[in-house]
Amino acid sequence: MIVVLVDPAVAPTAAVEGAELRGVPLGAAARAGALADAVRDGAEAVWLLGPGVVPGAAALAALRAVGGVLAAGPLLDAAGVPIGAALPDWARSGPDRQIAAAAERRLPIAAAGPDHLLVPASTVASHGVPAPAAHGALAVRAWTARVLRDADESGWFAAGAALPAPSALEPPPAGDVRRAAPALRAAGAWGRLDVLEQLARPAARRR
Repeated sequence: MIVVLVDPAVAPTAAVEGAELRGVPLGAAARAGALADAVRDGAEAVWLLGPGVVPGAAALAALRAVGGVLAAGPLLDAAGVPIGAALPDWARSGPDRQIAAAAERRLPIAAAGPDHLLVPASTVASHGVPAPAAHGALAVRAWTARVLRDADESGWFAAGAALPAPSALEPPPAGDVRRAAPALRAAGAWGRLDVLEQLARPAARRR
């Protein structure tokens, strides 16, 4: 069973064959709790989606096809362009690995946010769940960075798993960036310039 955590506004009308949709508030604490609950209920994987994003069977299949300890996909704006704020942080790897992965329409990642992310139950069993109390709105990104640093297998970005996003994603509050930055830097997902780039974005509330 795949459990899909969606915006409560989406839950009444969306459907994906073979998956159970659960409308969950977009706050980091609610999402972390729902992730733990879904795994405890026997889900083999949990798919986290951002505000207003409607799940699709083809995107789910693409995420599952790339495998790995985590899988993330692109969200597209109204023009069909990937939304930068929803993209993962890329893993630093050699050109041979990058070229081989690109040929398979997947790229290795170092961290990912909560807007289009597939989490196998085995990952939660081995690494726990995000910690909103410690990392605020960036709890999922900080958690995935730790998972991908410590895991024996890679996490992947599935280029073929694109979904449209109905609205722009808000940047995290500056205070949450400062709280999560040490963990993201320690895991190798962010450098100093990444932190400065995040702090330069307008302060707003985000999951």
